[in-house]
Amino acid sequence: MTVSAVAIPVPPNSNLDRSMFVWCGTVGSAGDPLATDAKVQALLSFCSSNGVNVVFLDVWGRLGGGNWSTANYQAVTKFVQDRKSTR
Repeated sequence: MTVSAVAIPVPPNSNLDRSMFVWCGTVGSAGDPLATDAKVQALLSFCSSNGVNVVFLDVWGRLGGGNWSTANYQAVTKFVQDRKSTR
């Protein structure tokens, strides 16, 4: 599956921004919002339908915590690129 771009959401009530925090306890776990294309699509769709146009993405675990590994950074890069493709 590939991720389909969504239009940049417009927050309700004429607010400039509506943001949310997205984090993951364990990379690759069932609760990891970037584990699969389907989960990324669900996150983007949620943001679109709820007017969220700013996402604070927790990347600590993806970048290896205190070890600063690049083993899992591809998911973050892909998410940012998928999101940017709508601008």
